[in-house]
Amino acid sequence: MEKKIPSIEYRNMDVEERLNFDWDEYNAMSIWESGKWAFKNPEANKYALDTLKRERLDIKSDVDLNEALSEIKEKKQNEREAKQKERESKLQEQKQITCKNCGGHDFQLAGDNSKKFSFGKSVAGSVSLGVITGGLGFIAGGAAGFAGKKGKKNTLVCLNCGKTLEVKK
Repeated sequence: MEKKIPSIEYRNMDVEERLNFDWDEYNAMSIWESGKWAFKNPEANKYALDTLKRERLDIKSDVDLNEALSEIKEKKQNEREAKQKERESKLQEQKQITCKNCGGHDFQLAGDNSKKFSFGKSVAGSVSLGVITGGLGFIAGGAAGFAGKKGKKNTLVCLNCGKTLEVKK
């Protein structure tokens, strides 16, 4: 991997002079040597890494690196949120019910196709619960008849053309 010296516009010459920092010396170090050097010179190492970040992100040396990085993160976050909203709106469009007659999307629920009273459940509840609980079983059996199960489809009516459409629940 070839190391390079950052352009002068990304560097701070006063800091380099104060730290006695030399880019040629820094680039000539092996990984092991640079690790030992960074441990002994944490301020110089931070300067070198920040300078390389500045050049990679095209941030001039007079701008605070942390502020610039937070602005970049915020910009990327806003882009991600916009893409997410776009994906959600496309998904919403795909899930939307469309009338086959007129292409409209406005519907009203006309019926839920649920069974109201089941005479068979009422008789079965009366007989089975009547034996166990005595006279209370007939009342409970009658109540069981009202516990009809829901249908599997809803009936919708298109508000544009009036066509009915059955949709699975």
